[in-house]
Amino acid sequence: MKNIILIDYENLQVKNLDDVYHLDSDIYVFRGPTQNRLPAELIESAQKFGSRITWIKTSRQGHNALDFHIAYFVGQMVQSDPKVFFHIVSKDDGFDALIDFMKERKLFIDRVESIDDIPLVMKMKAIERDPVAFIKDRILNVSSPSRYKTLRTAIAKWLEKDDEKFVDGIIELLKKEKFLEIDELGKVAYPKTR
Repeated sequence: MKNIILIDYENLQVKNLDDVYHLDSDIYVFRGPTQNRLPAELIESAQKFGSRITWIKTSRQGHNALDFHIAYFVGQMVQSDPKVFFHIVSKDDGFDALIDFMKERKLFIDRVESIDDIPLVMKMKAIERDPVAFIKDRILNVSSPSRYKTLRTAIAKWLEKDDEKFVDGIIELLKKEKFLEIDELGKVAYPKTR
């Protein structure tokens, strides 16, 4: 699913965009008319996005002026692709009414107070930190596959990796920790989870 990240730079000065570079995402940075200087770190991290980043400077200053620009862009973009997931990066809870309205219509949108709070960024960081712990959490809270082949497929999907050796390595670590057992017929049991 494509992600659109809309940054309310007037409300929240993001330092860099490195954590969202590998996501399938487009970035829109909205800034007020008097915000003429951006930090070098932000500009340097933004350069690698190429055409995937758009800078929007509002022409007027005023209460909620920038917020209305963001709302307008979300409305325009949802018309062309209703399957996009919108992430508004802002501390302004005034967006929450719009978000509730869109969610009632089964559209994908959230508001986060930091790029680190975007669910896909949180997932990526959890995987980088400890892929085995991430898989244990998925098995406990999402699905406990009962067949070896299904387990391999689930792990590859959860980690978003097609690397068979990596997936097999995760399974071996789970077996070594006695988190799961696999019999000769490929049946998976989870003795530590029961």
